[in-house]
Amino acid sequence: MAQVIRMTEALDQVKSVAKTSLGPAIGELAGRMGRRGIVIILSDAFADLDDLDSALQRLRYEKQEVVLLQVLHHDEIHFDMGGMIRFRGLEDEDHIITRPDDIRAGYLAAYGRFDQRLREVCDANHCERLVCDTSRPISELLADYLHQRTRIHRRW
Repeated sequence: MAQVIRMTEALDQVKSVAKTSLGPAIGELAGRMGRRGIVIILSDAFADLDDLDSALQRLRYEKQEVVLLQVLHHDEIHFDMGGMIRFRGLEDEDHIITRPDDIRAGYLAAYGRFDQRLREVCDANHCERLVCDTSRPISELLADYLHQRTRIHRRW
């Protein structure tokens, strides 16, 4: 539990930056890593999945164990909002005003395709993936994950 507290305290100190290209950033990290260890990636993973695939391949080649904590807002996963909403991009100035009911089916289909492809990329690279719904505190998610991981590794 002390590890979880230290990780969440460190995450609270992180400041957001401009848009990042996830694949190249991980690739750069892989080139600087020394000894074998666990690489934990915290991201929404909305990135070029071919770049991400290449970066994960490099980490696995370097014998790193990789865990993707995909952090998503509840609405990004379920899209169960109503009324008239203004959607604003977090990484650029684009926005759209619409009724979620009008675009829900298309959004969920596109999200489903993206999710399936991301799952395939993670599976192909032996990358553990945990979807973190922000409606739950990150400390709970990390504690549950670490508890589950401990139980699985004790069986070996």
